[in-house]
Amino acid sequence: MALPIVSIAFIVLAALAILELGLLAYVADAFRSFTPSSVAFSIFNTIWTLLVAAYFLATPRFAPQFFHKLVGLALLAVSTIFWFAGAVAMAAYLGVPRSCSKFNACRTFQAGIAFAFFIWAIFTGITALEALDAVKNRSAAPADVQLEANKPQPSAAPYPAA
Repeated sequence: MALPIVSIAFIVLAALAILELGLLAYVADAFRSFTPSSVAFSIFNTIWTLLVAAYFLATPRFAPQFFHKLVGLALLAVSTIFWFAGAVAMAAYLGVPRSCSKFNACRTFQAGIAFAFFIWAIFTGITALEALDAVKNRSAAPADVQLEANKPQPSAAPYPAA
């Protein structure tokens, strides 16, 4: 069974969120006494992303009664806004570094900003796909589960009489 594109995107998001968490933890440690609020907010975003990815990957398959498409769409929209705000706030805090080549923390901060924008772009794409699917199909199941449910089921052979 092949994984649908949305599930693959959530797996990529989870991997990027773990990478982003490591980068931002290093940046927060480098600031030691004063961690910028934009870095702290982006660390929150990474944990939020892992929870949203777990909701989208696990709930429709293992507890479909707890999944609702509009709640998922709201989570995606909020996550998209969070990532955009966090990435822009980090970029505004760092500004244009003039001598960033000699400092590991500065380069790590730049990498964290770049990955934050990648995560935001993935969230934007998933949000658009799920919004289109929500408008097209008004059922409560996510698009991945609906594809599995619409497959023709093999007919059972009649039980032979004894």
